[in-house]
Amino acid sequence: MISNLVIFTDLDGTLLDNKTYEPGPALNTLKFCGDNNIPVIFVTAKTRAEIEPIRHELNNDSPFISENGGGLYLPVDGFKRPENFEKSGDYWCRLSKILIGDIRPALDHAAEKAEVKVQGFGRMTTAEIADLTGLDIDRAKLAGAREFDEPFVIIDETEEKLEAIRNEIIRAGYRYDSGGYLHHIMGDFNKGETVNVLITIYKRIKPTMKFIGLGDAYNDLPMLKLVDYPFLVRRPDGTADSRVDFEGLTITDGIGPLGFVEAVESAL
Repeated sequence: MISNLVIFTDLDGTLLDNKTYEPGPALNTLKFCGDNNIPVIFVTAKTRAEIEPIRHELNNDSPFISENGGGLYLPVDGFKRPENFEKSGDYWCRLSKILIGDIRPALDHAAEKAEVKVQGFGRMTTAEIADLTGLDIDRAKLAGAREFDEPFVIIDETEEKLEAIRNEIIRAGYRYDSGGYLHHIMGDFNKGETVNVLITIYKRIKPTMKFIGLGDAYNDLPMLKLVDYPFLVRRPDGTADSRVDFEGLTITDGIGPLGFVEAVESAL
């Protein structure tokens, strides 16, 4: 069973603690996965610049997905070049064609049309990103190195303002998503669509492969619906995101990394 498993996991609030950004109790589970050749694939809103140091710190050599599905990276050493992938450094890459240079003006235009004030990462200083996210300055700088997806906040947010700007984003041909306390505007992709590309690659290698998925927020829903064993991890206040609800979903008792450990052990 173990050799047939692949794990897709969100980072912040799932594998990593929401405040410390550390895996804590999940370290032993990650080591077990590494020792038993179970890929642990990060599927996150984080940038490639943020993910690579985390992979290094956690001795992770699996593929990863950045910025809510905008970038898919396969280690060259472990995979043959799939169709429509390009080489970048040590990876075969599948990248969104709509880049941050298009996304940021689209957010400004949508906000103007909706008559809503927003602030995206592109208009924040590194210090402001750090204050908003709780990241230290070095990590905040990496978080600001966006390529495909722009996180933003709505000033004096209300349900009416959220609905207005979400509608304008969609009307302009972009996608809206949310993860935790941040909103996101992006091109024509999401976590689920990019995860599905990777599932197809793994199943060509081994058709009997089974997939675990873990997340804590609405932007994880498309990914969780695709896997064999979907888990929704509880948030720091003990609640679970009520927007993520479908038959077959398991909600963990544990919060953050404890929920990750619980889910993986349950699936195993």
